[in-house]
Amino acid sequence: MSKKRPRPEPEPIVLGLELAAAATAERERRVHTPADASPLRGARYRFACPALSLLRPVAVPTDARVAAVVQAYAEADAASRSATRAALRMDDFYTLLAFAQRSALFAIRENDAARLAAGLTAVAMIEAERVDWRDAVVALGVLAYAATRIAADLGRLVGDAVRRAEPGMAEILRRFRHASAEDRNLRSWGYAEVETADGVGFVQGGLGRARSKCDLLGIAIDLAECLGRDRYRVNSIDFGGVMPRVWLEHRDNADLDAAMGKVRSGLSLDASLRRTPGISASSQHFAVFLMEMKTEPAARDLLGVARQKKAKWFCKVAVAEGPVFCLTVARSFVEGAAAYETPASLARFEESFLEILKRRLAAA
Repeated sequence: MSKKRPRPEPEPIVLGLELAAAATAERERRVHTPADASPLRGARYRFACPALSLLRPVAVPTDARVAAVVQAYAEADAASRSATRAALRMDDFYTLLAFAQRSALFAIRENDAARLAAGLTAVAMIEAERVDWRDAVVALGVLAYAATRIAADLGRLVGDAVRRAEPGMAEILRRFRHASAEDRNLRSWGYAEVETADGVGFVQGGLGRARSKCDLLGIAIDLAECLGRDRYRVNSIDFGGVMPRVWLEHRDNADLDAAMGKVRSGLSLDASLRRTPGISASSQHFAVFLMEMKTEPAARDLLGVARQKKAKWFCKVAVAEGPVFCLTVARSFVEGAAAYETPASLARFEESFLEILKRRLAAA
């Protein structure tokens, strides 16, 4: 009887290796390409709330500008397409990837295969060696999902994109010409589809295992927009997580233990401070934790714990309505860097956040 051969050890994954290689290729290309040659020069997505760019998308001028360049590329001859790819910068490629994912979402909302064609062409404009190729695969996975949702001919659309791409990106595109069920599954690419008041949206990271009975998604959108009208940019909304205990721990944690045992589901919003004179925005930490409790008394108990907690190294504001508890924390996490928020300044969110909870829960 022959002995089984041992399985080879998997190669280690070095985080950032692909992006570092892409940056090197970009520097080499810039030596030979004028900085102002790119047809997408200055075209960037700058969202007030990046977390809502796919969850609650609205058309912005950058969409139209990128779409025009993508259309011109699709109609150009091979030599012109090659020149366009060479002129594009690495930043332009990531603008194209953002456009591709937004195209997938708008294709579903509008039941429009032309949106998918534009998104796939945008990916075809990218030189594979000058991006982290995994980012292109994610965008293509989202487009494949959208094609399935609207029953579009993904094989034909991908075939057109392959003919417009350079060899490296063409090889990546071919994976999706006959996409597997897994490749067409939105969860495979780190998203979940949700229905919002404005139509279909994508939630990054999914909704977690425990589905909420309350409209946590609607509350999260309203909180993000409220922060966007202030001085914060909400970068992500993460579903399914539980608020870290460290924010409410004190000497006797019996009440905290009892309350945290009654959590049904939750989410968190991570926000960054916009550029502010006299403050190092990158040194600031701002987060909102939204917890749906199993009972209304449990939410009130957690609110009581939060009010008892004496915060020495951060500021906090806590509110509760019905079974929903909301904790907002802010601090500077860099030694020597002044904190933007104080307990008094952070209190400005208390009334507006409580109003959001009341309105959303009353509408449910």
